[in-house]
Amino acid sequence: MATIGPIVLVVIAGAALTAWLGSFAERHQLTERLAQLLKDTELQIMSDIRQIKYETRRVLNYADKDPIGFMHKLFGVPYFGR
Repeated sequence: MATIGPIVLVVIAGAALTAWLGSFAERHQLTERLAQLLKDTELQIMSDIRQIKYETRRVLNYADKDPIGFMHKLFGVPYFGR
């Protein structure tokens, strides 16, 4: 019977804390703010991925057009386009 007391106390404290945090989140509209933050972040990530894909295609086209110049540019060696 002595081991039941602490478990009940933990369950009651957890339920009270959950209820309080739920009302706090509703009062300050945290769910809506978090949802909007995640939507904005998703749009930014999608934009960044599009930019990366564009840059990748541009670099690969440059590598196909001038492979020697591409290798010089990749490793930072001066190239005078002879």
